[in-house]
Amino acid sequence: MGNRSAPGGARRQWPLSPPQATRSNALHPGAWWLWALGLGTAASRTTNPLLLTLLIAVAGYVVATHRTQSPWSRSYTAFVKLALAVLAIRLVFAVLLGSPIPGTHTLVT
Repeated sequence: MGNRSAPGGARRQWPLSPPQATRSNALHPGAWWLWALGLGTAASRTTNPLLLTLLIAVAGYVVATHRTQSPWSRSYTAFVKLALAVLAIRLVFAVLLGSPIPGTHTLVT
């Protein structure tokens, strides 16, 4: 679909795309670090797949809406690929060797 007029004569893209961060509204690097450490702490404290999925979704949304166009802002994709590789390797070892960490949530019996 194309562009549609929003109330007040302003143009918007359809479907809605995330706003672009500029130098004036970009987050401070220290804020990124604190936010990432908070998400990492929250993720390490739970084994609930729903909460982990929500944390991943929130992280992806915030990065998509608040990163600037600088070269280092594209590193998020590389870290997502690295995380998926680590999860796949960990899953293979857990299946082959057994998981030493007992979970409270059973996905498949």
